[in-house]
Parts: sequence; C-alpha cells; structure tokens
Amino acid sequence: MIGMNINASQDVKIDGLHVMDVKSNSGRKVSAGFAIEQEACVANCSLFNTAGCARNVIKNSIAAGCTYAGWVQPMHGCDAPNENFIDNVAHSSNRKGAYFYPDPSDSSQGKCAEASKFSAYHCMEQGAIAYWHTPDLRFKDMSFIDNVLGITTMGGLESDKIDLKMENIHIHGEVEAYPDTCPEYKQGLWFSGSLLTHKDLHPTGASALPIYNAHEPGSWGTATSFKNMYFHDWQSKKTVCGGNQAIFGNNLGFSDYVPKQSFDGVTFENVHDDAVAWLYDPPKAWINVTDCGNFNCTGPKNILVNIKRAVYKGSPQPDRTSANFSIISNNNGSSKFAGCKERKEWNGYWCENKELAILLFESLDGDTWDRSV
Repeated sequence: MIGMNINASQDVKIDGLHVMDVKSNSGRKVSAGFAIEQEACVANCSLFNTAGCARNVIKNSIAAGCTYAGWVQPMHGCDAPNENFIDNVAHSSNRKGAYFYPDPSDSSQGKCAEASKFSAYHCMEQGAIAYWHTPDLRFKDMSFIDNVLGITTMGGLESDKIDLKMENIHIHGEVEAYPDTCPEYKQGLWFSGSLLTHKDLHPTGASALPIYNAHEPGSWGTATSFKNMYFHDWQSKKTVCGGNQAIFGNNLGFSDYVPKQSFDGVTFENVHDDAVAWLYDPPKAWINVTDCGNFNCTGPKNILVNIKRAVYKGSPQPDRTSANFSIISNNNGSSKFAGCKERKEWNGYWCENKELAILLFESLDGDTWDRSV
C-alpha cells in the first residue's frame, strides 16, 4: 500500500507532513502468490507518469513505520542547491528509509544525481539507498542512526567510468535495543559498487526483494569516494540484544566484484576496535548454476578499503590509531602482505601498506559466465 502518492504533478509544496504506520495489504498477499504490492509511505513521482512531475518540494517531513520504504524520492542535480527534498526523516521502516532515484524531469541527472539533507534511523535494511543506471551517484550532508544494513550507493549499468560518492555523512551506532526483533548483524556503511542492471523503484515480484540482492556480474569501471565521514558511538561489537554490529561491511548482493573503497577524512568517535568492520565470506549457498557455478564467487574475498587522514576521538578507540591504513579480506595469502595484521573480529586484516591494490583480468573463454567447459 502507498501512504501518499504524488503523480504527474508540478509545483507541489509540502512542509511538515507526517505519514505513519502504512502497512502491507495482508489479504492481497495471500491471494497474489509471487506478486507483491507496490508499497511505500510516500511515492514521489515514482509510480506512474514520472515524466509529468516537476518542481515539487517536500521539507521538514517524517515517514515512520513504513512498509518497503519511507520515501521513494527523486534526487537533485550534482553540485546544485537541494531545493526539492530538504530536512526530511524516515524511521522504523521494515526495509529502507529512502530509495533515491534521479529525477527524470532534469536531463542533467542522466549523468550525475545527488541526494542530500536527509536523516534516517531504526530502519530494518538501509537508511538510504540509490541504485540506478546513472554513472555518477552522490550522497551528501546526511545523518543516520542505528539502521540494520547501513547506507549504500549502487550503480546499475556497465561502463568504463562510474563514480559513487559520499561526503559529510554522520553514521551512529546502536542507541537502544529494537523492541520486537534482534538483527543478527547491524552495519553502518555498506561498500558501494555497481552491477550490470538496476531494479524497479516499486517491484511487483517477490524475487526482486531485497533491492540490493542481485548476484550479477560487477561493473569494473566503478570508483568510489568517501570524504569527511563521521562514525559515532560504535562502542561494542555486541548489540544490547546479543547481535553483532560493525561500521564497515560488504554488500550481501556483491558476489562478483567490489571496487576499492576510498576514504579521505574519517573521524572515529567512541569506536571500539572490534566494531570497526565485519567482512563476510561468500555463502556456500552461492555454489549453484544460477549464481556462481560449481565453485564459489570470490567478490567478498577481495575487499580493499583505503583510509586516509583518519582522526580518533573519545573512548573507546581502535587498538591502532594510524592516520592512514587499509582493511583487506581474510583471504589465502593475506597474512603474507607486509604491514598487515590479522583482526579476527573483522574477518580481515589491518594494514599499513601503500602497495595494496585490486588486480582485474578478464576471461575471454566461451564459458566465462557458466564455467561449463
């Protein structure tokens, strides 16, 4: 179900809207089989006649207790003032706080789109996600508190040049226990990357959910940039209810390739060493004809996070407080890299080694995709 749908409208001005407790149509679910409702608290020009929308403004508004997403919301032009979606909040969504997409009424966003001035907390998937076939996607000036699967940007195209960027983002750890459920794992920031296609804004088939879960080949031309990132109050690896949490984590849908995650200017405030990262191994369930073939995909085994100009504040602090360091996966041979120390709580390694890189090579064999020969 949809709480509010803006459709084929121009110059709509909304200030101080509260949309809350929008639930799924349980009767429809029983009768529909694999079909699902198109859902959200607020669908802003994302359902029908999207090209008919222009110059709509939503500010100082809240979407809470939403099914699927609090907001399905157009972005704005890169390096341009945010004049369409300002100081809005989502919380307690059963999936996403906001699903951002480039505004089709602005042709420039076919090349670069930005979302900014948004906050989300206590969402059961991402506080915010952008997943589209625009080659430059950006998040800027946002705050997030205690979301289960952090935030992420995902390209959905094949290109030699894709840029995924974040700047001035504040991400807070656990502030209180979830009342009805205990997530096995919570993470603050999911690594960005690109797949060959994107998904609909409002899927109609259950197989399309969750949005981030695609298991497609990665797009190799992707570069990431995270500037002036702030991580607050990740004081323990364990949550109050007994689950686990960490700041950095790899996207559960990236089975093939994860580009280098490049950070410049990072503040760790009240961050325990055990809660810095968790890098998951490829699930054995991926070993099948549809996903990875007869042996597992290796994307999660080739993670490289490069951090420059890190600052540490408060207490606790990580065991090592270097301004420049890297994080890599727990892979065969990782222990042999100079300057790398194993961190079992991360399932990875902390490194001071400027020579680390990701090597890409392409197979031209006929069985490249199915490994059938």
